[in-house]
Amino acid sequence: MIKVSVCSSTPEVCDEAAYRGVRQVFVKKAMHISGATAFFSRWAAVVSSLFLFCTPSVIAEEPRLERPVLVTGQAEDGYRPFLFPVGAPRRGIYYDIAERVTAITGIEIKWEVMPATRGRYLFESCQVQLEFGVSPTWYSDKELANSHFSEPFMKHIDALAYAGPDQGVDQISVKDEPVLAILGYRYPTFEFDERFDVKSERTMIMMLHQGRAKAGILEKTVGQYLANDMGVEINFAQTVETTELSLRVHPCAEAHLPALNQAIAELKNSGEIGRIMESYLKPVP
Repeated sequence: MIKVSVCSSTPEVCDEAAYRGVRQVFVKKAMHISGATAFFSRWAAVVSSLFLFCTPSVIAEEPRLERPVLVTGQAEDGYRPFLFPVGAPRRGIYYDIAERVTAITGIEIKWEVMPATRGRYLFESCQVQLEFGVSPTWYSDKELANSHFSEPFMKHIDALAYAGPDQGVDQISVKDEPVLAILGYRYPTFEFDERFDVKSERTMIMMLHQGRAKAGILEKTVGQYLANDMGVEINFAQTVETTELSLRVHPCAEAHLPALNQAIAELKNSGEIGRIMESYLKPVP
């Protein structure tokens, strides 16, 4: 506080010199107060900056959630056109479907190369959590007890194939004829008069093309893709067996099953799975 006692109660009797002195006192005091205020303002700003710089952030960034990963397996040579060898320009129908599932669910599907028998072994201990394009009918009771299956996403159709242009028939007679079949494959619903086993689908297609047999049992998608790839023409008559294919999910990953089912339904309803399959069955120009 500034105490002033140099003037009387009336301004007329104030001494001019005294008035100037009082004015100087007021100015100096004001400058002192202003300077102090500015100093403390600058000091507070510096301290605040140092505090923010030197101490951990009060509001930490939310940690990024790692997206779930499901491991599945494929054979080294693949199973064309469902799976191609790793490193091939195209990866196959299953791989493309898996990518669409990942885009919808955020669940990464990681492909590792392994024989089918090893894949089944690793599945038992949850080192492999997913099997792609399988049917519950292919497993033992013990394996089924350790499995969950998704909704089916496509069909595996075995049918009688023959060489040449489409004859426009739903049935061909193979009575008393040898019918080609893949070695080791079982067809419990088909009655053979004579069965002739071959080692691979390519061998069967070539034998049909060369006229060495009238008909053979082929999975339709595989047969059509390979015939296009080989530059020969085959067509199909009666269906031998139809199997719906699903995902086999280990119980350790069953929490992801609803999301997988939802993605499969979306891809089927939109026609995306059909478009993926069709893209692999176009004849090679």
